[in-house]
Amino acid sequence: EGHQGTVWSVAWSADGKTLASAGSGKTVLLWDESSGKLLRTLERHQGFVLCVAWSVDGKTLASAGSDKTVRLWDGASGKLLRTFEEHQDFVLTVAWSADGKTLASAGDDNTVRLWGGASGKLLRTLEGHQRSVLSVAWSADGKTLASASYDHTVRLWDGASGKLLRTLEGHQGYVRSVAWSSDGKTLASASNVTVRLWDGASGNL
Repeated sequence: EGHQGTVWSVAWSADGKTLASAGSGKTVLLWDESSGKLLRTLERHQGFVLCVAWSVDGKTLASAGSDKTVRLWDGASGKLLRTFEEHQDFVLTVAWSADGKTLASAGDDNTVRLWGGASGKLLRTLEGHQRSVLSVAWSADGKTLASASYDHTVRLWDGASGKLLRTLEGHQGYVRSVAWSSDGKTLASASNVTVRLWDGASGNL
């Protein structure tokens, strides 16, 4: 216990020793896995914190939420490293590339944004979705980013150039989540009562 309200997101560090949780109390809490004790409370967000994600090396935690910001924290000290403020509405999802160099964020402004994890610079803004983007996921090789939206589509983007590769259509409702298989060959997307599996290379069902 520790949150004051709804808990929206949880994420484990790569070594499994620390759990991050985010909620409506404007805080991110870090917990020790073995003891269950609260390690740190991260307080800089000005609204609900809706999503958290650890970098692959476990050194950096990303959080984002209703204050339209994405924040990067040092996983060991809890120090705030960077604040990204380009989004124009709630940020609903964040995901690190496998090499930890790029962070993707997306939300209610219909965009996906790519950030340099080390530089803190906005690398690209990916535009094409017609409604809120609910989920983003990188392929294992970091070359392709998938995004899912209220507009009933899944879009595949080139991670380096930001070019739209494919728009996957077929869902009859909001697409709430996307996830790649470990080999990067298959993408799963979820909407209402259906889950669809797509060929990652061709975009075919």
